[in-house]
Amino acid sequence: APIARINAVSPGHTLPSPEQTGQGFNLAQSQSPLGYGPTPDDIAQTVMLYFSVPSLTGQIVTVDSGEHMMNRHRDVVFETEGLE
Repeated sequence: APIARINAVSPGHTLPSPEQTGQGFNLAQSQSPLGYGPTPDDIAQTVMLYFSVPSLTGQIVTVDSGEHMMNRHRDVVFETEGLE
């Protein structure tokens, strides 16, 4: 600052991984505290927030429907696909 503002978005489980089935992805999304997962549009809206608030700088916004508060023991793919 003042020339550059640095902000970041920390997205959650927004898109399925190549190893994940549609059913596993939907299960992971539904297990979040909000009961649904973030969408690409949610991420885009968060980026737009940064542009719309000129005094916002040095922030990281987590957009994950509360999943960061969960106590997952493994990667979500292992928990939803039954992989060992």
